[in-house]
Amino acid sequence: VEVILDIEATSTVSHFAHIPKLYDHWSLLCRYTGTVECDGYSEKVQGLCTFEYACGVGRYSISSGRAVARGKLPLNFFTYQIINVSDTKQLLLVELLGPRDVPIQQTAYVRSLGDSGRTYNRAVKFEVESYQPQPETTPDGFEMNVPKRFTWSAESDQGEPILSLNCEVAGSFEFGLGAGYVNWFTYEGSLEGESVKGKGYLEYIDRR
Repeated sequence: VEVILDIEATSTVSHFAHIPKLYDHWSLLCRYTGTVECDGYSEKVQGLCTFEYACGVGRYSISSGRAVARGKLPLNFFTYQIINVSDTKQLLLVELLGPRDVPIQQTAYVRSLGDSGRTYNRAVKFEVESYQPQPETTPDGFEMNVPKRFTWSAESDQGEPILSLNCEVAGSFEFGLGAGYVNWFTYEGSLEGESVKGKGYLEYIDRR
């Protein structure tokens, strides 16, 4: 497979994880155009994407002789999900938990071409309804339970429901995101009063 993309960053920046001296994560809303070629077949593609950059330090960044240790992010639980709701609108979802599952961040970002977007922090909830039958085993031997079905919900500052998603993992988990995995999923539900349905991108770390 050959992927050739031209990416243009917009002025919309989401700084959705900030733990002083521990972890910072930014996201730029971007547009892409290009081609994907496979087995002699070429297809032109275009749409929304993100440019992600982050830095973090902690116990997973310190070499301990384990394959996962060097250069991995210091997160016990973290999920970050990207959904292109339409050709112009993107939804970002993040949950970051600290010791004893204390919420550090639970946020939904809705952003579009031409505006700075909206951030929702009230009653944002990520819930795993069922896990895969078998856990994934990381290179350092950690057995990680990974989701099969999960939901998202959130409210506006006025307490009105603005997000309700039912999601199901559709692919194979691939190790390499921090100390965890990436995958993709299907979803359906509602966002800001409109019905939505499609596919999304999943990052998942559960080292608890």
